Amino acid sequence: MAFPFNMSMEGSGDEQELIFPTSRATHLPPPSPTPILSITTTFIRIKHFLFHEVVDFLRDNMLLIIVVMSLLIVIIFIACCASAMSHKRKLEAYYPPKKHAHRKYMAVSNKGAEQSLLVPNKVTTSYLRAPSKALVGEKGKDPRPKPKEVQKAEDVEEVEVQKEEEKKKEEPKPSTSTGGCCCPRPGVLILCESLGLHVLPRSVPLTTSALSVARNHLCNVDNVLWRYSSLQELSLGHNRLERFPRGLPASLESLQLQENRITFITAGDLRNLGNLTRLDLEDNRIRAIQPGALLSLTQLKMLSLKGNQLSRLPSHLPGSLTHLDVSANCISTLDLSSLTVLVNLQVLKINSNCLRSVPERAFDGLTRLRSVELANNLWVCECDIMYLYRWLLMDSNHDNANTTLI
Repeated sequence: MAFPFNMSMEGSGDEQELIFPTSRATHLPPPSPTPILSITTTFIRIKHFLFHEVVDFLRDNMLLIIVVMSLLIVIIFIACCASAMSHKRKLEAYYPPKKHAHRKYMAVSNKGAEQSLLVPNKVTTSYLRAPSKALVGEKGKDPRPKPKEVQKAEDVEEVEVQKEEEKKKEEPKPSTSTGGCCCPRPGVLILCESLGLHVLPRSVPLTTSALSVARNHLCNVDNVLWRYSSLQELSLGHNRLERFPRGLPASLESLQLQENRITFITAGDLRNLGNLTRLDLEDNRIRAIQPGALLSLTQLKMLSLKGNQLSRLPSHLPGSLTHLDVSANCISTLDLSSLTVLVNLQVLKINSNCLRSVPERAFDGLTRLRSVELANNLWVCECDIMYLYRWLLMDSNHDNANTTLI
């Protein structure tokens, strides 16, 4: 095997210098990875990881994100509107809006004539600049000097006017409110409605003749109103009374107790109310009325028991009744003893009950009856219904009959 030799001309010319053979292909160590490439790879991996995590989070919580964003948009919108309204109010406070100019003329109708007269309308001067005192003086007085006599006379008149104004201020004015109540006619009509009252106000005058404390939260008014000896009209409707009020003044003529929670009426509740002409117990929870409890109401004209839980007509009704409303109850039969005494009855409302028939001779004694409402009952076409049919025919044959059946 021949090895390559390197010839050198140094030294003697005949000697050949041997040098170790050298390989033509040099073996270099593998290059180590650069730091820049490793950092780039790490960032790419982190980016892919974060991207996948964000996508998974958005996909799993998309509905929640939409709801939160919607709420944020609504809140921002409300805040912007509130800010705009506040800014607008400030602008209006500093710069009042200019009103449109009034028409110079307006038509005024003349009584007894069809033509209208054109009368110049008053022009508002609220936005006009007030003239200086140097030109017109105080309150429009003439700034020019006046004679002493005239000046003294005017001074005396001014003093008298000032005294009269002071007297008017010192005179006591009639109160228009009583503990939050409205007094259209002080001492006569007092309205204490929708005030959230739990007790009656003590500031109501004892001379009041008409009092309304409806639409409050009253639960008990026993023995509170007996001092009002002049009280004639009382409204306690739309409250939370669970029983009929006791200790009411005997002067009452009208009593309204509609839409309460009364369940029972006793004879003692109505004993001293002989002057009542109207009693309204509509939309309560009355299930029974003690027999004879209404007999003491000898002046009663109108009685409303609509919308309760009665299963029969109250017994021993006063003969003075002209209007009786027992509709929207659970009455299934009409007692002859309760109807025969109502000789003055003109309007009878027994609709929306559970009547199936009308007993014989039920309406024979009601000679003044003019209106009967019987709709929305459980009528059965049997022999028992024939009396009502004959009564209607007989009444229609009278010359002056005007009874209406509804």
